[in-house]
Amino acid sequence: MLIKFEKLGITSDDIKKEEDVEKLKTYKIELDFSIGDIRHQLDNYKNDFINKGISGDYEWLKRAKRSAQLYGLLSQIIQQRISFVRKNKNKGKAETFSNMFVDNARKSLNKETFDSIFDKTMFDISALNH
Repeated sequence: MLIKFEKLGITSDDIKKEEDVEKLKTYKIELDFSIGDIRHQLDNYKNDFINKGISGDYEWLKRAKRSAQLYGLLSQIIQQRISFVRKNKNKGKAETFSNMFVDNARKSLNKETFDSIFDKTMFDISALNH
């Protein structure tokens, strides 16, 4: 299902492709403010009906409820995307560090010492998996 947030001109598909965490945070803030505004309007509608007996536009009420639900879903999609992008950035840094460390160790240590450390590490890892 494609969810569109017209205020920012974005869709759920745009969110799933976005790699910039700061841009995603901005989208989420704007979206959450819009959700809050819709909920405030819904509360006013309910209060007017309960306290004053004023019945507003029922079609508007249905659209507003549906918008709040869809925007809430889009907000969750944004939060998941932020987590995914951050996780992949950190994973890339860890892999880069590990690769650099191994390369530097390989250059700095003699072959026997490096092979000995490597074999011990592999043995320790296999012991963890059993």
